[in-house]
Amino acid sequence: MAKVSSKKVKDVGEHLVLVQVDLYQWMHLRGIERTALLIDSVRRPGKEVPANSEKLVTVAPTKVKLEHEVDLGGGRGKTLCEKLVCLPQGQELELVKWKSEEQLVATTVIDGKKETLIVDPLEILEKSPAWDKVELNHIESTEAVTGSLQEPLRQGV
Repeated sequence: MAKVSSKKVKDVGEHLVLVQVDLYQWMHLRGIERTALLIDSVRRPGKEVPANSEKLVTVAPTKVKLEHEVDLGGGRGKTLCEKLVCLPQGQELELVKWKSEEQLVATTVIDGKKETLIVDPLEILEKSPAWDKVELNHIESTEAVTGSLQEPLRQGV
């Protein structure tokens, strides 16, 4: 029997890894795992999403670059600086624009202040009432199926 292992494509932040799964591996995943992966895949934002039309949410704790305009004082003008901030899993963001294929600009509230930041699109998912409903239906249907499979075991069949 062949050894099943996924191919690491790249690290995505500190908590996530992008992997390539072949058809053999895919077929050996449980249905619940395949469904969750498919839902997350289609929830990933793409450049075709109109700016400011979709809310986003972080998948895991995510380090992002925060852009700040700083007044140098004494009439020397202003400059733009960046600092790294770690957002918690589930932090809501709003898409502003795409900076490149691998970075987008979003806004979120940090310490009570609306901030503009740069984030990797692989670390976030679209968030909307429709996606919340899909996720809830997936969880409920999984629980219904798992519960119905467990029932004969409880009855000693």
